[in-house]
Amino acid sequence: MDNSERWNRTIRDFLQHIKLERNLASNSVEAYQRDINGFAHFVLHQYDVAPTKVEQHMVERYMAHLYDLNKKRT
Repeated sequence: MDNSERWNRTIRDFLQHIKLERNLASNSVEAYQRDINGFAHFVLHQYDVAPTKVEQHMVERYMAHLYDLNKKRT
C-alpha cells in the first residue's frame, strides 16, 4: 500500500469516527475533511510519508505555508 492510500484510509476512518461516534454536524465533518485533505496533499507532495510518520516540523511548515497563502490573498 502506498502513502496516498494510507492517507485516504486514515482520513476515511477519522471522518467516520467524528460523524458516527462524535456525532458532529455534516458542516463540521466537511470542514474537517477539507482541512485534512489539504494537509495530506501538502505532506504527500513535500515529504511522501504515511500519516503515522508525520513529524512536528512538517506541521510547522504546513502552518507557514497556510500563513503565506493567506498573506498573498490579502
